[in-house]
Amino acid sequence: MTPPLRYPFPARLLHWLMALMIMAGLALGYYLSSLPDAADKQALMTVHQSNGVAVLLLAFVRLGWRMGNPPPPLPDSTLWWERAIARAVHLQLYLLMIALPLSGWLMSSAKGHSVVFLGLVTLPDLVAADPALFDTLKGAHGQLAFVTVVLIALHLAGVVKHQLLDKDTLLARMR
Repeated sequence: MTPPLRYPFPARLLHWLMALMIMAGLALGYYLSSLPDAADKQALMTVHQSNGVAVLLLAFVRLGWRMGNPPPPLPDSTLWWERAIARAVHLQLYLLMIALPLSGWLMSSAKGHSVVFLGLVTLPDLVAADPALFDTLKGAHGQLAFVTVVLIALHLAGVVKHQLLDKDTLLARMR
């Protein structure tokens, strides 16, 4: 079996950097949801928000890269349904890399708390403070986070399938 074409270094770097940032953001968000409102929660919330803004910015960088640099082709042995699932999961992950941070920004705006990126730049509020809208956006943000976890699990299940069951070299494309 010939080794697969690898993704170029910038694509691999963005993939793994964003994977770590998304996992950290999900874990921190889950932890934050268990804390009562307090000053120490706000400090962690600022870290969570900065991470989300960075994910949002990097998602656009990643999309720009992807538009000019298509991924290497899948092996010929990849079945049609595997291709369809991979395409659907990747598309939804890209959408969530934008929708999840954006929903958090909207939620913070509706709460009346501006998002401060890295403690340096105060982002404009996207909506006026509105407790009812905040509650709706909080629910949406939580649901988007849940869907993100499910899609990451599907993505990882595909990796495990290819690595352990198929014993193909698909994983080597992103190493």
